[in-house]
Amino acid sequence: MIVFAPAEPAFAIRVLVILAAVFAIGIGAGYLLGRKPRVRKPPPAATEYLGVPASERYKQAFDTWRFASSLRLQLLTTWLAVYVGLAVVFAWLWNAPDFKIFAFYVPIIAIIATVLFWFVDDRNGDAIHASKRAIQAMEASDRLPTDQRIIEQSEDQGFTHANATLIFALLMGLLFTGAAIHVFFRLLP
Repeated sequence: MIVFAPAEPAFAIRVLVILAAVFAIGIGAGYLLGRKPRVRKPPPAATEYLGVPASERYKQAFDTWRFASSLRLQLLTTWLAVYVGLAVVFAWLWNAPDFKIFAFYVPIIAIIATVLFWFVDDRNGDAIHASKRAIQAMEASDRLPTDQRIIEQSEDQGFTHANATLIFALLMGLLFTGAAIHVFFRLLP
């Protein structure tokens, strides 16, 4: 039988608080540093650019946008599936008397997974915004009628996906930190 008896319970609390602070600082810094505006010159207003007709460039940019958006949906589905899997593992470990000690590590693994999934989603968001900027530049330079400009019609974003993902990641990080602290104290002899 494995016995879990830390020398000082306050030490574990300090470690978990430090992990939570690193988590919050990492996401906050990544969000602030990764969202600096990039200045790019729009493509020339010619009908062909590097030998590729404007209609083909438009189609390729839309395909890139659709692909990156479908990756985002798959990422979110995987993110939630990982949480479900970790919940099953936690329930199994918590109900097994000999393995109950390992239940403490499940919230720690969930915190790490949350940070990793948030970074991947943030990076994928950059691909979506890059294709959106390319489409926007083509719509402006190709002199499309206003009613056919997709970007211009979808500009009223309100609450963005990036903000929702950031809030979700921070909330889950705090919840998993609280869960780790709770499990730790429940496992004390």
